[in-house]
Amino acid sequence: NAMATAALRQDPRVGTFEVAGFAPLDFDHFHRVELPRRLREANRLRLTGRARRALLRGLTEMAEGRYGDGERQLVRYAGDSEIPMVHYLLAARAAHRRRASDRRDAYLRAAVDAAPANALAVLLTQAELQLDANETELALATLKRLQELKPGHQYGLKLLARAYEQAGDAGQGRSVAAERRSSNPTSSVVRSIAGRCQ
Repeated sequence: NAMATAALRQDPRVGTFEVAGFAPLDFDHFHRVELPRRLREANRLRLTGRARRALLRGLTEMAEGRYGDGERQLVRYAGDSEIPMVHYLLAARAAHRRRASDRRDAYLRAAVDAAPANALAVLLTQAELQLDANETELALATLKRLQELKPGHQYGLKLLARAYEQAGDAGQGRSVAAERRSSNPTSSVVRSIAGRCQ
């Protein structure tokens, strides 16, 4: 009736449903805010789960020597992954095994774009692959950039020494290897212990 309708209009709980012992459920709020949020979260979980499964399939394909299939799986849903950089770094390795340097370099760029704060990991991977492909000059440039970013990085120095030796500059390679040994805290501890044992 008219009085009941007027009362409902004035009731601040319109759009709620009360069950004894439970807080009121605001259906209007649920449909406008909560339901879309839950749907977005469910979709996000679905996409990240799919990307994770593709990552595992890609790793399996690579481990079994099917680099083409592995590469395709790794990049297929990389954009939906919580760790896209890992997808792209592994895809770069797969492309490298297939001698596809253009794709390899594109994946390395994508890895940096996906995680700029982890550029060091990308530079190390890039240098490894360049050395493996006998792209020595490119590897030297990559490793010099790495040392500017992270001076004294142990694995970076090891790769740099290898790059100089590969370029035919054994003297510079020995110099970098000596720098690596002198800056390695583990080596100094081992030398100290060995000295005390003598």
